[in-house]
Amino acid sequence: QAGTGPAPGAGPSARGGAVTPDCGDRVENVSRDADMGAIPEAFRPWLAKAAQTCDVVSVPLLAAQIEAESGWRGDAVSPAGARGWSQFMPATWAAYGRDDDGNGRVDPSDVGDAAMAQARYNCAVARLVSGVPGDRVGLMLAGYNAGPGAGLLHGGVPPYAETRGYVAKIRAGMDKYTR
Repeated sequence: QAGTGPAPGAGPSARGGAVTPDCGDRVENVSRDADMGAIPEAFRPWLAKAAQTCDVVSVPLLAAQIEAESGWRGDAVSPAGARGWSQFMPATWAAYGRDDDGNGRVDPSDVGDAAMAQARYNCAVARLVSGVPGDRVGLMLAGYNAGPGAGLLHGGVPPYAETRGYVAKIRAGMDKYTR
């Protein structure tokens, strides 16, 4: 769940009134290897846009994360208080959440807001752990789950069973969303 690191339902498309991002020609580049048909329709344009945030995130990675975090449920709430599609803790949501879909709310259960915040947070974590040797994607995922401080403290993916399992689950889940 996002938000154990430092603070720096149905999504809007299903409810109507949502803005679909205009990604232009760049969508083809970021979604080339993605199996967009495996992704719920409301997420497709948002994950394509979110995957442009930095070079460490991709459509399959973001989709696998959402599946692992919430099971594609916008109304998901963890026992720790993480909310929405991408399971943000309140302080982390306050730092990374924005009204990306233009509906007048900053809401972790809005598809566009959640997808874009997820990418922003992933990219911020990737930058924070960029000096740690090892696999950038694995370190980023571990930081999303356990907080980037854990990767810095341990000099790599921390030895926590939950975090190691999370990284493996996302990596395996990416296959479902890749052509």
